Amino acid sequence: MSDRMIKLGMYDEKFNKIIGQELESMDIYYSRGLSSHLLKRHHYKALKYIDNLPEIISCPDYVGFDPKEPDSIEFVKMYEDNIWVGIKIDKDEKYYYVSTMYDVQMSK
Repeated sequence: MSDRMIKLGMYDEKFNKIIGQELESMDIYYSRGLSSHLLKRHHYKALKYIDNLPEIISCPDYVGFDPKEPDSIEFVKMYEDNIWVGIKIDKDEKYYYVSTMYDVQMSK
């Protein structure tokens, strides 16, 4: 594990029932470069919620996955902005990581 990664918490297997997958409980991390990634992608609204990531992954308002991305997880938390967080798995290293985050409209 690189020192560029920051631990957020653990994936809770209770979400498996909701998303219909059998994902194991493992640590979830995000890269120290996530802020730069969000700026580069113009995800300014999401950037202001980066400190809320532990709350988003532990108490989301929505949990799902992208069928095109096996072993992926999506969390949405409704604040003033609705924040979507994409989580992927690093199967070699045995951990989950935040791949991106952005704001989404209520209609999504």
